[in-house]
Amino acid sequence: MKISDLKTNPKNPRIIKDDKFKKLVKSLQEFPEMMEKRPMICVTDPVDGKLFPLGGNMRLKALQELKYKDIPDTWVMLADEWTEEKRQEFVIKDNLSMGEWSWEQLQEDWDVDQLEEWGLDMPDFEEEVLEAEEDDYDVPEGGIETDIVLGDLFEISSNGLTHRLLCGDSTDSDAVAKLMNGEKADMVFTSPPYNISAGMYETYKDNLVSEEYIQFNINVIKNIKKVLRGILFWNISYNKNSRWEFLEIANQIRKEGFEFLELIVWNKKTAMPVVSKKMLTRQYEDIFVYADDETYNDIEMYEVLTNQKTVSFYKKTAKVFTNYWELTSQNSQLQNHKACFPVGLPGKAITLTTLSNDLLYEPFLGSGSTMVAAHQLKRKCYGMELDPKYCQVIVDRMKKLDPDLVIKKNGQIMG
Repeated sequence: MKISDLKTNPKNPRIIKDDKFKKLVKSLQEFPEMMEKRPMICVTDPVDGKLFPLGGNMRLKALQELKYKDIPDTWVMLADEWTEEKRQEFVIKDNLSMGEWSWEQLQEDWDVDQLEEWGLDMPDFEEEVLEAEEDDYDVPEGGIETDIVLGDLFEISSNGLTHRLLCGDSTDSDAVAKLMNGEKADMVFTSPPYNISAGMYETYKDNLVSEEYIQFNINVIKNIKKVLRGILFWNISYNKNSRWEFLEIANQIRKEGFEFLELIVWNKKTAMPVVSKKMLTRQYEDIFVYADDETYNDIEMYEVLTNQKTVSFYKKTAKVFTNYWELTSQNSQLQNHKACFPVGLPGKAITLTTLSNDLLYEPFLGSGSTMVAAHQLKRKCYGMELDPKYCQVIVDRMKKLDPDLVIKKNGQIMG
């Protein structure tokens, strides 16, 4: 049939921009056979007898652009029998984009350049490279004053990202449920309190006998099991009162339904003070990495041959990390906490195993380093901290980190 027997639909609601139209023209030029399988759906204009498309206007324009004089009649399918109502319905439904593209699948199975040539608008896969950096928060002179009490819940929000902080006990399942609010964490990064009889904590007794200390950790692990659907990083530092307990705790985590993945060695660059004549000076800590049993089967880890190779971990692409992490032990401004770790430590774990807007749970938030890292990396952090003074430190530290944060205490916006 002659191309002049067709005309474009004057009431077509779908437009196509110049660059995409050029891609369509090129596509039809290189692959005209697709018209056989996807013909234009046309009706006859009763006034002039010409056919116009209900579906395929842009293809008709592309054929005209390519100077077609004649086309196979199989490229056209008539729908004259449809009512006007059905014709209007078809025009809309034919132009709807039903569902969404799996960009990850397209990247894996298709050539991105070809997809763009074929007219698919591809997102920019070059994500902004974010890093967790040390902040400049300093505890005010004169100490920490607060009116925070156990049970206070804070929501800390900015740009669609909301963190939660509960002044509470991470061994208390009701407190954990209140903090998590029915949500599941994609990752946990935590370091339990030391048990070194040094009076480091005002709200935690740090001279427990071995059995008590192990049970304390188990209680926390049981609650983590209820709210985690991903990776667990458990930083264990065996010390004066913990000659062997760290091994028992590591084994208990496995018994609670977690699969052991990896042991990370954190070189702190500075040595811990010797607290016993029977100990060597310690310059590193162990970080045990687990996955909950449901997540474990979905994890793929590949041998890293060079530092330039990309490693896939937990079905996510990340920078290459070995199991040897070298970071200075702590933020100098927060040494009064005595046991805080650098922001970059949870930052490495976050970057390695989570995606933007994923949720982290931290049962011992301390001075807030994990939440600081999460915020910089655009992840959510739900944290528990038993000491009201350090809950205040976390709130103040987050406000200094991001002055645009909106902070609610028990549902009321704070001034």
